[in-house]
Amino acid sequence: MSFVPRRHSFFSRCSITRATLLVTETNPVPPKVQQTKAAKAAAAMAGGKTRKKKWSAQKMKDKAQHHVILDQPLYDRIFKEAATFKLVSVSVLVDRLKIGGSLARVALRDLEAKGIIKPVVKHSKQYTFTRTAAE
Repeated sequence: MSFVPRRHSFFSRCSITRATLLVTETNPVPPKVQQTKAAKAAAAMAGGKTRKKKWSAQKMKDKAQHHVILDQPLYDRIFKEAATFKLVSVSVLVDRLKIGGSLARVALRDLEAKGIIKPVVKHSKQYTFTRTAAE
């Protein structure tokens, strides 16, 4: 005689039987409780209206107001502060000095021409410089 495994089902592992789940004469569905119109209106008023989820209700980051025109005080500030940075790149100047990217690229070329910074990596997409005089 060979061993035949018994098929296990959900009902063989728990106390619920198919007979208790089925609606029959021995297991009838309980009657629904009828509510009056006043009770229905009171239930509707008490529940409150559910609001739809708004995905755009997140905090919005403030748009940065960077300088795009180079005036004399900003020009002096760039030359004074960029000489103290150990790493100088377009993104560093944009973040720290709050100037636009095109203005930062012009400033880097000018700083390099005057010998204040020297190139570390010169790639077509990313320029990286360092200060020339250690302070």
